[in-house]
Amino acid sequence: SFDVVLDVEPSGTVTISVSADSQCTLSGASLPLTFDGTNWSTAQTVVVTAVDDAVAEGPHSCAITTGAASGGGYVSVAVAEVTANVTDNDAVGVIATASDSDAEEVTPATAGTVASFLVRLGSQPTGPVTVTLTNDAQCTVTSSLSFDDTNWNTDQTVTVTPIDDLVVEGPHTCAAGSIEANGGGYTAVPGTSPT
Repeated sequence: SFDVVLDVEPSGTVTISVSADSQCTLSGASLPLTFDGTNWSTAQTVVVTAVDDAVAEGPHSCAITTGAASGGGYVSVAVAEVTANVTDNDAVGVIATASDSDAEEVTPATAGTVASFLVRLGSQPTGPVTVTLTNDAQCTVTSSLSFDDTNWNTDQTVTVTPIDDLVVEGPHTCAAGSIEANGGGYTAVPGTSPT
């Protein structure tokens, strides 16, 4: 927040416009600010609130623009502009969660089954994002998923298919060899595969 007050009593009503960019909103004092002979020496507080979006932007700022004070003997008197620092509460990330973790290799006695897990992004991207998945030695997985600013928080299914390697191993696990997101503000962001 910041306060605005006049230095000298005006001869009439003084108006000061105040506006913010898209990173924050303003509240508190009635906007535009108005001063007259009864309140010129009383500070009016403008409260600055960061916009809680879903985009991971890191630390950034919000610019508050003030118009020149005018009226009541004040003729285009400049008012200092204000910059508010914004701490972002969003972070880029790839979220993978198990959904159906049991699968069976194809054998002469069975047709085999597949498992799956779900993937979504941790924050809204600024453009298209491709999540690339690689196989491990025990299974194959869906090779890539596409996300954008409309579906980033919607789970997409990754199919996990066991590899019939003809080796007697008993029950064992497999996972995606790697998961990585690129594009739209995501640069080589890793994910962890459920097993």
